[in-house]
Amino acid sequence: MPEIYLDGEPFQFNGNLEKWDELLQAIYAEAGKHLRGIAKITADGEDITSIISGTQFDKTPDKISKIEITTRKISEIAESGIDNVKKFIPDLIKILNGAAEFLRTGETEKKNQAINGGLEGIKLIITLFINLHNLYKFDLNKLTLSDGTTVAEKFQNLNKIFETFNNAQQRRDDVEAADIIEYELIPLIESFSDVFEQIRKVIEENKSVN
Repeated sequence: MPEIYLDGEPFQFNGNLEKWDELLQAIYAEAGKHLRGIAKITADGEDITSIISGTQFDKTPDKISKIEITTRKISEIAESGIDNVKKFIPDLIKILNGAAEFLRTGETEKKNQAINGGLEGIKLIITLFINLHNLYKFDLNKLTLSDGTTVAEKFQNLNKIFETFNNAQQRRDDVEAADIIEYELIPLIESFSDVFEQIRKVIEENKSVN
């Protein structure tokens, strides 16, 4: 049986220690009571925080001597995620511009790498958005951006762009696919900086209430 500490205090857990799921759920539940989320997990001194996003760890809790969990205010974790994704968006734009260029020049290997990299980057942005929405339950139809559109409309447009891009790829029309990336997808991704700024305002309002 491991010694388990939550923010330096012993944490009593009587569930199944042969998997991480139950322990993590119990920690989330306890931390959530205090509007806190998991910031770091160490197992016998090794940082294994990535298990909360699905990364596998070769030892189960019952094979570890000491587990230490550090939490942070949910608002701090959320704002840190927003800061990181806003710094990442310009890099993602560069990847997407590269994909458009390679589509036009017909460099298949580079084209595929850039498209896959771009899609992974967009997935990261969407994952953060979903996590923030699960935490703060904001109304996508009421969260309005500086251009007058709503967050809901941004995601509707993103789905339409993905659909037309996939259709162009199926027809092997690289020129159209490049145009979709350059003139439709990139401007939309750029606007997500504003999406996250509006979410930041929701977080600030939530902090003032709580």
